Formats: sequence, structure tokens, C-alpha cells
Amino acid sequence: MAKKILIIHTREICYYSGAFFLHRMEEALQRAGAEVDFVELSDEAADWNLLGDLLDRAKASPDRLYDAVLDINSKLPYLTMEGENGREVRFLNELGIPFYNWIVDHPLYHHPGIVLPVWDQHVLTIDRSHAAYVEKYYVRGGQVPQKGFTSVDKLPATYFPVPGQVAQCQIPFAERSMDLLFPGTYLPREKYMAEIENVAMILDAMMEPGHTPTFQDLRDQLYQTYVPEEMALEDALTTVLEKQGWSAADFAGLTFPQLMNYLYPLDRRVRYEKRLAIAEAAAMACQEVGWTMTIRGEGWEETSLSDMANVNLLPGVDISLIYETIADARVLLDVNPLFHCGMHDRVPSAMANQTLVLTNMSQEAEPELNEDCGIFYYRDACDVGDCIRKLANELRDREFVAGAEGVEGDLSQTEAQGRKNSLQGNSLQDVLNREASIFRENYSWDVAAERFLRMLDSGR
Repeated sequence: MAKKILIIHTREICYYSGAFFLHRMEEALQRAGAEVDFVELSDEAADWNLLGDLLDRAKASPDRLYDAVLDINSKLPYLTMEGENGREVRFLNELGIPFYNWIVDHPLYHHPGIVLPVWDQHVLTIDRSHAAYVEKYYVRGGQVPQKGFTSVDKLPATYFPVPGQVAQCQIPFAERSMDLLFPGTYLPREKYMAEIENVAMILDAMMEPGHTPTFQDLRDQLYQTYVPEEMALEDALTTVLEKQGWSAADFAGLTFPQLMNYLYPLDRRVRYEKRLAIAEAAAMACQEVGWTMTIRGEGWEETSLSDMANVNLLPGVDISLIYETIADARVLLDVNPLFHCGMHDRVPSAMANQTLVLTNMSQEAEPELNEDCGIFYYRDACDVGDCIRKLANELRDREFVAGAEGVEGDLSQTEAQGRKNSLQGNSLQDVLNREASIFRENYSWDVAAERFLRMLDSGR
């Protein structure tokens, strides 16, 4: 029997990517044979009464109405209504359908929702460390046992990276207009520092006057300790607390995940500082090798990059359009947003469009991805320049045609023979073909849909 899936979109995220991702999953699930209904509630004019009608249908049905409910960074756990005898009940508990919350940030940003008493909640994460974090610090139903259960068990979390997307218009590799593309947003320093000071004031006000340690003490120690290339933020926090002899409860009686939630501005500070440092180093290296660096995203006009002649700043666009930009670049620079062991969606989307990738994601996240399939790794701002110079040397003077999604380009026998001495002993065409093949086999929306349906069968 075909699975029935309800997708409810309640929160839009940057560049309208929430709706885009959920609609791609809807289409892929339908191709996999599932029946899918989509409810759009992210718009301010959305009619939330639709959920009341849905609940009435669910209660009237002798069978479960759907096999699963799916949303991204969902607001659904917060939704309550008046139940029998006037008591407050949660919509998801009344619906009685397994709920999958696809969290595409660090879970610390979504602590207030994850901890709420939703009986049958499952979390999908884009980082293996995020999944481990959820299962360590959260339990099913926010400490409320499921119906029929006598004990509380951990909240199930599964690593589920965002798939890649093939652009509508495919451009042969040799004809692409961009040498190196960096898609990303920058937040000016004064804004994230203001966030940090605001949170410090809130937390310090929650503690007794003169209490030590202060939140500023913790923040400063954590900033010095946190090295994203070596540890997740939660591991850095644990290190600081243990080293100083502190506990989370020393800070206004908070639990560890509550304290992590208050640390979101520090996560943003480190993220944007690293993003700027890497972008600046990459731009300098591009200048040395004669490349133009294209940055697609907001905020960069306020940085030194706006003054560099070889840097082209483009405004941010709806995510549905970013794939056309990726397909017009030879190399994509991926600056991982502090996923300690996860994959940024830019990587599989570059693979989908046969664009080489330069990324600082952990090689443990996706061990099968390497230079043989067009994925090149750097660690930080100190070595991204060397990686660009090496890659530029590899690509110099290579003129060929690469077709979309692994289709062989038109190479004469003489041309093909002349390219045998390419990347790591492989022809560049072979590398791009392998990149596209691995994408189709592992990181497409169709693969993700099939995996999601298998998860439902396993009860994960």
C-alpha cells in the first residue's frame, strides 16, 4: 500500500529555501509512489484553520490519515488548542501521526520547540554531530511518555542531508563564465556583536548581582576554546565547563541544552568571522592566479572584498535561481556553516551540475567524496589560498566540453589523449562524470525520498 505523507510548511527560511526543499521532497516522494498532500502555512495570510479541518478528518477516520507529517524548522510543536474540558492540548499529539522535524540548523537554535511535549516527534539533521546531540540531550515527548509507554526514551534523530539540485540550464564546463563562485551571506560585525551583548545582559540579569562566573566569563572562555575544525560547539562548551569547574546550572540554573540555546550569537560570530576570513584569503589567491571570484549573497558590500577588482558581488536570490549560478561556475567555494560532521547543501548541488567543489567540511561527514569525484578539501583561511593555487594549476589550459549530469562531452581522439595527465591521474572529464554519477546515486531528491520512506518502514 502506498505511503501517505502530509507536508506542512510553517516557517520560511533564508532565500525561500524552506518551501523549495519541501516541494522538491513532495515531487520525489510522489515519483517514489507515495501520496502527498502539501499545506502551506508560512505566509502571513495563511489560513491556520486548515489544521482544525485536518484534525476533524483525522478523528473521524477509523485508520491513520497519514503515515507521517514532515516540516522544516517547524513551528508545529508550538501549536496548541483547546481540547476536552477546556484543557490545552498540542495539535501534533491530537493528530496522532509521527512527526518529522527536518532541522537545517544546529539544534541549539530550535531548543524551545524540540523540548516541548510532542509524543511522536522525530528529528532529521544535516550533521551527524547534530543527530548525536539531539539523542544525548532530548527525550521523546519532552519528558512526557508516549501513549502506552511506561518509560521515556531518547528522541530519535537521523542524519539526513539536504540533496542537490540540477539547474534547468546546463552550460558546458569550458564555456562557463565564473572561475570561482562563493554563494553565501555575510552579517556585519556590529550586528552579531550586538546580539552577543544583548544575550549577556539578559542572562546576567537572571543571576544574583555579583554572581560569578558571569555569562561574559563563559562567553570569552568559549570563544578562545572553540575551534570548529576540531570540535563541535557542544564539545567546546563541555571542555570549558570541565576545565573551569563550572556547570550549566551555574548560569541562572540552566540545563546544558538551555545554555547552548543562549550561545547562538557566539555560534553566529564564529561563523561569520570564519566566512569573511576564508572569502578574503580566497579572493587574494584568485587574484594571484588570474581568476575572478564571484560572491552571490547579501552583506559583502560592507567588507574589503567590495574594493577588490577581481571580486564580483552579486545580490542574493531566491534559492530556486542559485542553481543556475552554480551551473555557470567551474569551481564552487563552500564555506561550511560550522557543521562539525555534516554536509552543506551547496556541495551536492555543485556535484549535480558538474562543478568542482572546494570545501572545508569534515572528510568524515561523507568519506567517499574526494578529489577523484571533484571534491577538494581545505581546512581554513590559512590554506584555502594554497588549495586554489593548486587547483588553478590543474585546470590551466584545459579546454573541453562536459555535458550535463555526466553525459560525455565531444572530444576528438587527439584532444582526449592530450588530457590523460589530469587531476590525480584522471582526465578532468572522468572526474566530472564520476561527480555527477555519485550525486545521482547518493545525493539526489529521489534518493532522499526513498530513504525517507524506508525510515517510516523501520519506525525510526
